Amino acid sequence: MFYKADFHNSNANIMIGGTQDNATPASIGDLANWENCGGGDGGFSCINQASPNIQYTTSQNLGVYRTGNYWSSQTTISPSTGSDSKSFISPIVLDPNNYNLLYAGTNYLWRRDDVTAVWTARLGGQLLSASGNLRSIAIAPGDTNRIYTGASDGQVWMSTDKGVSWTQINVG
Repeated sequence: MFYKADFHNSNANIMIGGTQDNATPASIGDLANWENCGGGDGGFSCINQASPNIQYTTSQNLGVYRTGNYWSSQTTISPSTGSDSKSFISPIVLDPNNYNLLYAGTNYLWRRDDVTAVWTARLGGQLLSASGNLRSIAIAPGDTNRIYTGASDGQVWMSTDKGVSWTQINVG
């Protein structure tokens, strides 16, 4: 069973998706031959649309893996989330306006810059889920500053300044 998948926008033979108990199958151009990357329960996956050889996937509890060569090799790039609450299958998403920015969700939002390979922890210091954890992250197409998150406890938050400050939008 696939949890989440991503597809290249112009090459239908490039796709990747996390699966229950079976890591992350990836087609890197030939649908008859698949790689299996990551580990454990595969989760969210992302393809850099500008450079499809760069891909990301997750395993349970926010294990994050990156490749720059279509999974010939991979590097573990998991953030050190400490005591943050995480979903068993935690979300990641690439910024559609800047493929160098990878976001990951706990009960806070984290961002990794692929150029510097540095994670920025707990954007804005804002707890985005008081009694659960993030299940969904979206960056507005055309506006890298506008971020939305949705959590297991029903909280929905929005930032218009790339995570510096947040407004809860599921109230009122």
